[in-house]
Amino acid sequence: MSSFVSSISSTCSTKSNSSHTSIDSHRTTPTPPPSSDEQKEAHHGQRPKTYFHFVVAGGSYAAINTVKMICKNIIPQGIVKNPGFRVKITVIAPNKEAYWNVAAVRLIAEPELLKTHAEHIFFPLEKSMRQHLPSTPPNTPDHILEFIQAKVMSVDSHANVLTYLKLNDSGTSNNGNDFFCHTVSYDKLILATGASSSSPAFKLNGSSELTKAALRELQQSTKNASSICIVGAGGVGVELAGELGYKYGFQKKILLYSAFDGTLERLKHRIADEAIHKLKNLGVETVTNARAISAYKEKKPIVGTRINTTSLASQPESDEALQPPLSPTFGEDLESRHTRFSLPAPKKPFLRSKFSHDNLSLRTMSTNTTTPSSPLRNNSASSGRSVTSDSSSVISASSNPRTVVAFENGYKESFDCYIPTTGNIPNSSYLPHSCLDNNGYVITDPYLRMAHNNPHRNIYVYGDLVSGGSQTIADLSDNQKQTFRATLLHDVLGPADDSESREYPLRRYKPSSITYYIPISRKGGVGQTIHGFQIPGFVVSLVKGKHFRLNESKNFLLK
Repeated sequence: MSSFVSSISSTCSTKSNSSHTSIDSHRTTPTPPPSSDEQKEAHHGQRPKTYFHFVVAGGSYAAINTVKMICKNIIPQGIVKNPGFRVKITVIAPNKEAYWNVAAVRLIAEPELLKTHAEHIFFPLEKSMRQHLPSTPPNTPDHILEFIQAKVMSVDSHANVLTYLKLNDSGTSNNGNDFFCHTVSYDKLILATGASSSSPAFKLNGSSELTKAALRELQQSTKNASSICIVGAGGVGVELAGELGYKYGFQKKILLYSAFDGTLERLKHRIADEAIHKLKNLGVETVTNARAISAYKEKKPIVGTRINTTSLASQPESDEALQPPLSPTFGEDLESRHTRFSLPAPKKPFLRSKFSHDNLSLRTMSTNTTTPSSPLRNNSASSGRSVTSDSSSVISASSNPRTVVAFENGYKESFDCYIPTTGNIPNSSYLPHSCLDNNGYVITDPYLRMAHNNPHRNIYVYGDLVSGGSQTIADLSDNQKQTFRATLLHDVLGPADDSESREYPLRRYKPSSITYYIPISRKGGVGQTIHGFQIPGFVVSLVKGKHFRLNESKNFLLK
């Protein structure tokens, strides 16, 4: 028992004054604790090796890019300066597989792709990373890559210690010894934990098994539904509406709700308006200025009865409430930030005035009431747009409870299938609030070092987690990548006193300008260049809409 307690104490304690010499003989950094393999070597009388220890938190594009960068840039140049330079990379991620989420909307509409193109969608994370690890000369220590399936719980930046909780494939903590948190020390810590989406189908919000389950559930629910509600009119919402409209046409009632005056907020209005027109041609109707605040399951399914959705306003809310859609705003009431979209029934076309683009009013035609019942009712005074809709519910052929979506002004409507596609939530809960901006993203200096609570200047941020970043694969692979690589080279191989280095100059980060490609089914889409010019629909289809770049996924996640 005493030896067991001693072992636990030695593993969990962190000696902030322990150090080893890195490439520069004057640079000292904390010695990482022995890994399980090193402990085995020590048990058999072999002395553990000393490594420059990188800890990478995250399991998607940014984390894979980080490992590539260390293996292809840091290690080769480090060995040139010091042939004995060896690196240990510890990757901590909740998922064992990387996910090509660019094609998520196509996967929901075409389930067979999960079988026919599986090798282009999910990639074994450890294998993807380990293949980049360079070999070493015979009879010399190897570089080490260790993968730990776990969730980051906290970071002690003063002691250079990260705390994590081990997980299993279902995304929950393991039983037994793995129930307790573990710690790992680092020389350099790279935070690449990204952001979570409103549904695991659109991003890895945990393990890849959760994402696969979410995809299967959405595939089945959209197939069985008579009415589909998509909440959120950004790129994902518009693309998904286009995919479902292309597949089901006017066979189903498909509604897209937007909290603002239009869709695709980052595009010019005339380009975004064209997206609404293209969706209408596919049987999808769009309602703007309609902010949804919550969604919940009805207590009892409505079967064989035709009802008007205005009556839902008087029904008590179900105790079986669903979590409201995620909001991109951090530290505020999530419900106050939700966005939703809705369309009139296919037989009642969506009308937008050609002369005024400031407002939209939705009026419900009902024999029971003459009072407008609409998520837009409170905004109608300042509007010139109008749309008339028969919003009575379609009879449900399913025995499953329908989902009631509640809007900001009290209006409610029920749907067979409800899909939130609202903004992302940064995965930064393990950091102090002093490190974050108002939306929960991590504030960095111009060189992607964490700006606050980083006394040793050895914590870096990469990917979607960066405050003010573009949050695109293009930016991550271009401007952000160049800045991050220059910073790592400077801080690991440059002067020990952190002075300017001619050999390894720093490069300030400036978010990349973005070219947008938004497919709206296989037939085309809308797009905008970095200079604001419209991209023809056939070009959007050719670049992205045809296969959602499945043929390129290995270049980003595997090679």
